[in-house]
Amino acid sequence: MDNLLLGTSGWSYLDWVGPFYQSEKGMLKYYAQFFRTVEVNSSFYRMPSRDMVRIWSRLTPKDFVFALKVPRMVTHNFELKPCEDALLALRNFLEVLEPLRIEGKLGPLLFQLPPSLEKDVERLDSFLEAIPKEGYAYAVEFRHPSWLCDEVYKVLEKHGVAYTMVDEPLLPPEVVVTTKEFAYVRWHGHGARPWYNYCYKPEELEQWKPKLEDLSKRVEVIYGYFNNHFHAYAVKNCIQLLKLLNMASLEHEKILARMEKQAAPAPVATLEGKGYFSVYTAKKPEDLLIFLVDKRRLERAKEIGDEELNILELSEGYVKAKIRDYMIVVDVEQQTIFHNCADWSRVAPARQFCKHVAKLFLSLPADVSVNILREIVLSRDSWSFAPLLEEDLT
Repeated sequence: MDNLLLGTSGWSYLDWVGPFYQSEKGMLKYYAQFFRTVEVNSSFYRMPSRDMVRIWSRLTPKDFVFALKVPRMVTHNFELKPCEDALLALRNFLEVLEPLRIEGKLGPLLFQLPPSLEKDVERLDSFLEAIPKEGYAYAVEFRHPSWLCDEVYKVLEKHGVAYTMVDEPLLPPEVVVTTKEFAYVRWHGHGARPWYNYCYKPEELEQWKPKLEDLSKRVEVIYGYFNNHFHAYAVKNCIQLLKLLNMASLEHEKILARMEKQAAPAPVATLEGKGYFSVYTAKKPEDLLIFLVDKRRLERAKEIGDEELNILELSEGYVKAKIRDYMIVVDVEQQTIFHNCADWSRVAPARQFCKHVAKLFLSLPADVSVNILREIVLSRDSWSFAPLLEEDLT
């Protein structure tokens, strides 16, 4: 299966240091020693600079391939409307990626639609008709079940765009081929909150072996990415799947043996019976905190007295507070939460809250808290959970 490229969604995760990385330095160069491709998630939240793209190219081998998520301005702000602003945003994105295209390292570009966007075949057709085609490959990931029909698949076939096959709780893992040039697969996981805080079981990966073997005969290239990045699960499951397909190297085996010795961390708390759409319908902070803090810490947050928390500054985009002997700063524009308790250093690499940060959001005005929490949950990968330094208070 030489036409199968497997990798992970993103590579620069601090909680991968230890299980996978040797240190925080040189992550991409190290990653590229073991995988032939990566999916760039951060481009969904903010446009990379052209200089950064050149660095990516320089740090990776000649045959390495980057797949990238198209900025959310196109898919979420404009919702695939073929208007000039949306097309301009896409053209600007393609211009930034030109160094990768020139080097032959540019793989598919992924349009990931919002789960609230229902089927609109005419809009999809018009948008795909208007985008630049020459030299580019595109895939679309639908997140509302109304899109999963032959009418939509025919539009994708018409434009040579790949249907993105997904493994997640809400949509079926259907194998649909809409272009012979390539197939695109994403493994999100089956966790409850969030989905991608999940480690696949060997028997779950085994189910994909015949699907991938069949796909390899129907398309020229298969791109597959594990999005379950918490605790380096993505690396572990990617190597496990390579092993199942007899594609794992001796170095892969060594990494896997090391990772399998590590104990699994406790999962984030869940709200039984609620789906991911609860992010959009949440009215109370606690409805969103379940995505960000485990049950034990959430209960301990509720035990902290209101008199122990002092909110120093508060606006829609900035919060500064003192809780007991600690400080918390939430900067929405910078997409960063700063804090300085000992537990924060343990949970921050997994982008989870400690009890102090949970208490802060429980104590803020409900509308402010919900708005900020929703932004964090929906764009979690782009947020930094950072240690608090003296200069952060100035």
